[in-house]
Amino acid sequence: MVRAALTPNSSPLISSVEGNSWTIRPSIWRAQATAPRRATICIMAVTVRPLRDDEIRLYLQIHERAIRGLAASHYSQDAIEGWVVPATAENVRRLTLNADREIRLLAELNGRPVGIGALVLEASELRAVYVSPEGARQGCGSALVHEIEQIARDGDVTRLTLHASLNAERFYSDLGYSALERTEVVLPNDHRMAAVVMGKNLSGSVQF
Repeated sequence: MVRAALTPNSSPLISSVEGNSWTIRPSIWRAQATAPRRATICIMAVTVRPLRDDEIRLYLQIHERAIRGLAASHYSQDAIEGWVVPATAENVRRLTLNADREIRLLAELNGRPVGIGALVLEASELRAVYVSPEGARQGCGSALVHEIEQIARDGDVTRLTLHASLNAERFYSDLGYSALERTEVVLPNDHRMAAVVMGKNLSGSVQF
């Protein structure tokens, strides 16, 4: 599997924090896939920006595409159906209310929305990073994680934890997260989904 090399070419996502108000600037990353000598190297532009309230349906659609397209090798169909959150009017309304105060991000690959991320700052929790199949292995997931970590640092968070799906454990491990325990998540359809609790100290991490 080819890993993308990321190089930031803009300022950090967070420009200021004032009380509970966040001023967020988009951040652009270049994902350059390594290739054999004489081969053409394709440079993709990955943009990570705040998710708008009118993009909640898109958020859920990317979430579903990522699960159905990339998790089937590790989970049963029952688990996948319980994991997916359909983009119904009720689910869109519920996520728009944002009871957990998630900070949500959208990743675009050459202008096309392909990834989502979420952070619960008060809980020091990396809540979500999902990339749809068409954006996989292009640096989108790594860019989302780096932006989430930067927001956390700017919010004085020194450690992040997360629940990783089995298919995402290697991804997070490569980004410096350590497995803490094996666990199960009970899904809305009562199916039990295997997961891994992972964590990372941010104080000694490289800042991008």
